[in-house]
Amino acid sequence: QDYRGAKELIVVNDLADQTLVCDHPDVRVINSKERITPLGGKFNAVAAMARGDVLFVWEDDDIYLPHRISYSIDRMRAGIWHTPIAWYEKDLGEVIPAQNLFHANLAIERSVFWSVGGYEESDWPGIDTRLFTALTRAYGSVHTMITHHEAYYVYRFGTSGRCHASTWINEGDTSARAERTWSSCRLRRNSART
Repeated sequence: QDYRGAKELIVVNDLADQTLVCDHPDVRVINSKERITPLGGKFNAVAAMARGDVLFVWEDDDIYLPHRISYSIDRMRAGIWHTPIAWYEKDLGEVIPAQNLFHANLAIERSVFWSVGGYEESDWPGIDTRLFTALTRAYGSVHTMITHHEAYYVYRFGTSGRCHASTWINEGDTSARAERTWSSCRLRRNSART
């Protein structure tokens, strides 16, 4: 990221049988021996652990171009910055313009985030839409249109090989589903090694 101010990336690992380590000065790894649930509670816990005044949603399987932080900070008004404009990796090597909620485009001052109660403490994958609903009720429209030339976010849905909770939108109990999926992936990976 080209932002010159202090910044930190928080990685929360709540798999008890795994310990992550990173010695980059801008990365803080927090290993928890207890699973953090529900999904909204996990997002809130990470927000509470952050040391900075501005929180950025940073999904682990997407791409953020180098101007993401600086662009967002420069355009933040009333403690919120969000745009529904991004790029979408449709297929490997094919990136197209896109418009959607794109939760990961959000940058928000800590005080504004907590003024609406943070994320709903539920295990429903739609906690992002509920956060935007609360922000809109309290602050009015929070979405700003930009050109795709300015966009800094590349959303990767099917190309990263990762599971997406948004595909479980009608199933509920996201934390239990994620645990089952991760256990299944680990079993396949371990059996492939032997």
